[in-house]
Amino acid sequence: MRQRDCDLLDFDYSGTARRNPNRPLSTLERAVGICRVKESIRIYGLDRPGLNEHRRRAWKDLVFKAKVLDSNIFIDDAVDEVRELIAPEAPHSSAALSALRSRRDLRSVVEHFADELGTGPSIDSVAQQDAHTVSDLINADALKAGVELVGVADFGEVAALLLPDGAFELGARSYATPTSAARAATGSADVEGWDFWHIAVASGRVSLSQIRRELNEGLN
Repeated sequence: MRQRDCDLLDFDYSGTARRNPNRPLSTLERAVGICRVKESIRIYGLDRPGLNEHRRRAWKDLVFKAKVLDSNIFIDDAVDEVRELIAPEAPHSSAALSALRSRRDLRSVVEHFADELGTGPSIDSVAQQDAHTVSDLINADALKAGVELVGVADFGEVAALLLPDGAFELGARSYATPTSAARAATGSADVEGWDFWHIAVASGRVSLSQIRRELNEGLN
């Protein structure tokens, strides 16, 4: 499973895997009719009954210890116990994190573990950077090398091949950026490559600018 898929994954009180409710479907997912989280759950068997039960227990244990913290003003042992449950190496820590994240009624406890939840200043300061180049989109798995890109010029459609380094192969030449490729394809200096080039999806076509925008919205 890719890291971005893990970031989209969440669990409910029964231990059932689901999409993080704070991460809506991207335009590309809606266009092709596929939810990456559902596909990951299916492929990796994340909804097995036994596994769900283990996650349910982790959720229940976390809520119990969080309530102890909330009522006893942060007993050191209880703080350590919660931290152990949500540590990356702990079994089913993702379910425990989902449980803690869901308890808005235990605000002081949630705020205390803001760093672990990814909501504190230390996390914000190292947030992922926005994607700016086609290579960024490839590295983020938002685009695949080898895909055909299509644009519409005055004389009809033109196609380019996306290379692994983010360049565009157009005829016998390659171009480093979407705009340089679009200008070579159309003969116009006014065309914007991010809006010109599209990829084909089940319901039509999606522009590179739209894919980049959706990716960056998911990072912020």
